[in-house]
Amino acid sequence: NGAETTASEVFRQKGIAGVKELLESKGIKTSKYVLCTETAFKLTVGTLGATVIELPRDIAFSDGAVKYTFAAGKNTFTADLLLKLIKYGSTGDETSSVQALACSAVISRNFTIENFNKGSSFFSLLINPVETDITAFDYSEAAETIKAFILASPSIVPIG
Repeated sequence: NGAETTASEVFRQKGIAGVKELLESKGIKTSKYVLCTETAFKLTVGTLGATVIELPRDIAFSDGAVKYTFAAGKNTFTADLLLKLIKYGSTGDETSSVQALACSAVISRNFTIENFNKGSSFFSLLINPVETDITAFDYSEAAETIKAFILASPSIVPIG
């Protein structure tokens, strides 16, 4: 209807189908989805272990109850702190870069040949806590592409 809204609001009103419709109205084709709640995020990332992120600058934020301050350079984030960094660690135009930084760190730390070689057990670890229409068959079908992606990626993703 031309009104601005967020994907979260569309999801609350219309579910996954509404979000797919919103994305496709913007020219973004979707074939699969993953819905990761905060609980699922903390469970998955917590199982994977702490994530080291090299922050390009000092970051300070509050979650409403506690103030957090992280110095520029390498910082170790538990799943809970990583989620707080994603939610509260930036504002405005900077939000997506902090979120991308956090996601990039989790991916570069965990999408390794060692984990890939664990096969379906690694896939299950990632997929079981979330709501998705991605299946083990989809994963198997994409396995060689995933392996090529891992082998072509630098072991440390440069962030700047």
